[in-house]
Amino acid sequence: MKILIVNSYDFGGGAAIAALRLHEALLASGMESLMLVQRKNTVHPTVISPGGRLAHLRTLLCSRLNGLWLRRLYPNRAVSLFSPARFNNPSLIKRINNEQPDIVHLHWLQHDLLSVEDLKKIKAPIVWSLHDNWAFTGGCHLKWDCTRYQKGCGHCPNLGSHRYKDLSRRVFNRKQTIYAQLKPMTIVGLSRWIHQEAKNSLLLKTHRHVCLPNPIDTAQFQPSDAARCRVNLNLPPSAYILYAGEIEDPNKGFDLLLKALEFVGDKNITVLATADKPKNFELPPNVPPFHFIGRISRFQKWLWVLNAVKMTVVPSRQETLPNVIMESMACSTPAVAFDVGGNSDLINHKENGYLAPPLDIKALSQGIQWVMTHPNYTVLCHNAQTKIKKQFEAKSVAQKYIRLYREILETQSTVND
Repeated sequence: MKILIVNSYDFGGGAAIAALRLHEALLASGMESLMLVQRKNTVHPTVISPGGRLAHLRTLLCSRLNGLWLRRLYPNRAVSLFSPARFNNPSLIKRINNEQPDIVHLHWLQHDLLSVEDLKKIKAPIVWSLHDNWAFTGGCHLKWDCTRYQKGCGHCPNLGSHRYKDLSRRVFNRKQTIYAQLKPMTIVGLSRWIHQEAKNSLLLKTHRHVCLPNPIDTAQFQPSDAARCRVNLNLPPSAYILYAGEIEDPNKGFDLLLKALEFVGDKNITVLATADKPKNFELPPNVPPFHFIGRISRFQKWLWVLNAVKMTVVPSRQETLPNVIMESMACSTPAVAFDVGGNSDLINHKENGYLAPPLDIKALSQGIQWVMTHPNYTVLCHNAQTKIKKQFEAKSVAQKYIRLYREILETQSTVND
């Protein structure tokens, strides 16, 4: 059985990391797996980028054209990603079919990897893991509280549009037409939240739905000596250090974290940010000091971060199944987050971390304080690691995907007979 995993990249972004981890877990389980990407960023021998530099240039050109087109049509659109997926990629489709895979497992297809119309040209059965909302909306990757995708889109708040027949409606109609022409796809919801959203969506409700998570190798992500990690990162040895996550993406809620930290009031806290210090960055009053260590490119340094901090705070407005929480908990570091998206698949409230009501900054600050003052912090740490080992370990998750692939092929064989 040959599996072809398709994703825009093999590194850079949560979906790329998750797709590569699944690919590696399948290989470790003895499966024949190949990963096909538009732009290859690793040296992994079983990851291929068939177009090479030309494919990368095509991506840049298509993205630039889309950006100019969208800015001209919708000058008031939001910063959240919107993908019309209107550029066909015949060379990539040809390579997919020439590989003759038994299963094509799609992941994140944007930055013009494939058009909507390209999907019907794929010959093998399709499995599609949803890393965001794009597959069942009219182009938005993050729907937040918008429910227009349930009725066909139009009047898109992301586009700043007041027209019913806007671009979101046209993209939605294209998807509806193409999806109806496809053999039933198997839609993988990576968390219970996105599984239900996709299952109930107007575009995907007629396809098969399963809920399976991303895998993580807990032999790589595991606890190590916190004091030594702090020395390696040149961090203060006695401070209570929180990891702040991303600070540039509006969805990641850095603005919400700053407001929550004003309510914490502990002067011994240091907030660690894996980013360069923004120009003219000034902290609001009563917010603990920040320690910026720049972007991380080395895996070992990322492990030092996860083990040097006392907790990871994820104030995102929406998450499907965040790698950062999974990785943090695998290293026995509890996480605090809003109860949005798939965060509750990872965090059991007040058992291995803390879930605050969605976007409630005071509750988020209470969660930070709750972890800081917990009388049995080591129990929280143990529970966090145990949860990830039991439910997300790469070997066991890979076996679940292998069973799914075999079931799809057996069903197809029965239908063909």
